[in-house]
Amino acid sequence: MVGMGNWVGYVLAAIYFAALEAGDDLASETCEAMGYGYWLVDNIYEIVDFIPKPDTTGGVDIANLATEAEKYAAASPDIAAAL
Repeated sequence: MVGMGNWVGYVLAAIYFAALEAGDDLASETCEAMGYGYWLVDNIYEIVDFIPKPDTTGGVDIANLATEAEKYAAASPDIAAAL
């Protein structure tokens, strides 16, 4: 299935070249249909790319990280007790 995309291009090219041999009208209609197919696939790709992806970084949400000042304030009593 992974390599199938490579062969689809050859099949579509063969269809277009066969239509070109059959006549200019059929070739232009085939080209137009392939253009609509490209438009559809391109827009589906944009929709899929726009969908938020799940967090695969191990659950670290960078928006919830503490600032340096907050970390220092939380650690200061323990550091002072240890010294």
